[in-house]
Amino acid sequence: MLWKLLLPTLLMSVGLRGTVSTNQRVARQAPGGCSADIVFVVDDSWSISSARFFLAKQFIIDFLQCFTDQDVGIGVILFNCAPRTGIPLGTYTTSNPAGLPAAVSLLEQEGGLSKIGLGIRFMTDTSNFRAGVPRAAVLLTDGMAQSDANAQAMGDYEAQAEAARNAGIDLYGVGIGAPGSVDYDVLETITGSADRVFGSDNPCKVAYRILANLCTAAAGAGCLYKGAIIPVGEEYKPDDCTWCTCPAAGEDPVCAVQDCAPPPCPDPVKIAGQCCRVCDPPPGCLYNGVIIPVGIEYKPDDCTWCNCDADGARAVCAAASCAISSDCINYVRYAGQCCPVCPACCYGCRHGDGIVPSGASFQEDPCTTCSCFGGSMA
Repeated sequence: MLWKLLLPTLLMSVGLRGTVSTNQRVARQAPGGCSADIVFVVDDSWSISSARFFLAKQFIIDFLQCFTDQDVGIGVILFNCAPRTGIPLGTYTTSNPAGLPAAVSLLEQEGGLSKIGLGIRFMTDTSNFRAGVPRAAVLLTDGMAQSDANAQAMGDYEAQAEAARNAGIDLYGVGIGAPGSVDYDVLETITGSADRVFGSDNPCKVAYRILANLCTAAAGAGCLYKGAIIPVGEEYKPDDCTWCTCPAAGEDPVCAVQDCAPPPCPDPVKIAGQCCRVCDPPPGCLYNGVIIPVGIEYKPDDCTWCNCDADGARAVCAAASCAISSDCINYVRYAGQCCPVCPACCYGCRHGDGIVPSGASFQEDPCTTCSCFGGSMA
């Protein structure tokens, strides 16, 4: 299951008692499955040779081939001592890439000093990211930031990277310098994690890692409650005494618990579908300490339906079974529904720390090519 969470319930002694969930959030996604915006921030300073700059462009072109039907917007920013837009984000997507490889090939190196921080800030400030769509930036550089006379990195890449991450942009680093000349410590500082730093030899490894990070939580917008999603604006009753609603995507659900006055009898009875116990139950069937009235359908949980055909009879219950496809690597359950669903993003195969889309191939090394079919790598 995608989320495993037990939410504590905090009760206040009022007519309706509010409950407060933990800070777990549902990732914001565009409707219809996996969408993402990715901007490449490419170092074209003099520390990058013309051959390595060509390698960076080829990396981007090869990167585009790693996706199948994902809706991924692509943009390119170039930087040296001054950043500039090479390909505006929003012009091309991986689902409609016509002209994009040619546009990447036409990018030209200008040279100059390397101010990585300015490149990151320019990306954050000017990229036309789509609202509600996960966003990422891939920095292609040797990590050799230009320093001033006091040995301070010009452009303040660490602060600018933190600002980008705080703006909701996942950062990834790809070393494109000559062997032994890439400062991977700088890339780790920028991305915030060593497992987001890569060499330039395998674009699909980067693509599938981004896909895994941005798209495995793809689901309809809602609030997370005990491992299930409550859609925005809908009401969910996890039990007969609790009502929960989702005010906005990614927020905590707002729940209320009904108080019951003490019944005026020594042995009150719980009626299916009602919160408060009563003294005079209607005719029905006893099921797990609850009376199911005759002719009433009762759902003790999201996967079980019970009926009572006659007073004093045994309740007739049926449980739903869910077909689980091996093609899906990340099921999502909606509150009130029994069977989990697979978002459009999540048909594929787990491989290492990434996701290989169903039908796609992945070159593990120069001698090994793996393909994802039927939920398994072959």
